[in-house]
Amino acid sequence: MQHHKQYLQRNRRNKAKRLVIDSITSILGTFSIKEARAFLHTNVLLGLKPYNITSLLIADLPWGKETIGYGFEEFLADTIIVLKLEEKRGLTRRVLEIRKNRGAPTPRVSYDFVITKEGIKLYVPLEASLSGGFTKERATTGIPELDKMLGGGILRGSVVLISGPSGTGKTLISLSFAVEGAKRGEKVIYISFEEPRDQIKTVIKNMKVDYSKIKDNLHIYALSPRLFTPAALYSFYEELVKKHSPSRVIIDGASALSRHYEEEEYLELIRNISLLSKLHRITLLITALSNIILLEEIGVSTIADVLIALWFDTQGDKIRKKITVLKQRGSWHDIRQRELVIEDGKVKII
Repeated sequence: MQHHKQYLQRNRRNKAKRLVIDSITSILGTFSIKEARAFLHTNVLLGLKPYNITSLLIADLPWGKETIGYGFEEFLADTIIVLKLEEKRGLTRRVLEIRKNRGAPTPRVSYDFVITKEGIKLYVPLEASLSGGFTKERATTGIPELDKMLGGGILRGSVVLISGPSGTGKTLISLSFAVEGAKRGEKVIYISFEEPRDQIKTVIKNMKVDYSKIKDNLHIYALSPRLFTPAALYSFYEELVKKHSPSRVIIDGASALSRHYEEEEYLELIRNISLLSKLHRITLLITALSNIILLEEIGVSTIADVLIALWFDTQGDKIRKKITVLKQRGSWHDIRQRELVIEDGKVKII
């Protein structure tokens, strides 16, 4: 009690508004249950609240247990935040759970979070009402025939989905879009989940492009989904946007994410990346492994403003690559099916 009076006297001099005790577990462990309850009730509830002091009490939660300390601590606190480590599909996730928040609404019960150099960052789903969206300005794809099919190019700020089976040309189209932006002096981010960085650079060289002339504008990242939780991947993307301020972003091989994440969290991640891109007026191009023409379901198609389908078609003894634009919000587009060929490492549309 004497220590409590001394603390209050010091607080009056310092005019402190926040108190952190790390950890309350070690303190209460020296008391009986009755003494511990009296300590918290007298010193925290009765002693500090009249002085408008916000108290943060840190407690240790033993592995596998759900109850904090003696159990009564949760009834005395106004807000209870529990930090957890969870293992899911081989990934360790940090989860922040809000068990109690007296006097205020709680939109969500739990949030994934990551620890960065800037501190703790929560993975909070973005609201669809955020500003941003496509504009009337066009971004050329680097493929003249495809630009014509799109009515002059992609409306800047759009989310573009290119979907098709392996080998139909998704990566070459996305690289053409990336290289074209870099040639024009735009900042471009290329993220691949399926090919190494050096291999991507080799493909660019096979396109008869001098990589040394565009390397300052084209930033290539090859990532393994197995090393990222959805929260960590979103945080990584957010940092890339902040670092490079790109006008074009390509995510090649998004289907690799769907193999490591549950469908709901995969769609939420793509949706959040799309909304963040729109907020920054970024034209986002995503490739996915699916044959929409054969009615294979692909959940991210509803998120996209532009949907380009690729598939194989058999004519006699030949297998031909086909392409069509299934939708483009805000603009006319060609609805005919065209043949796609690859010559000298480049995509041509007949």
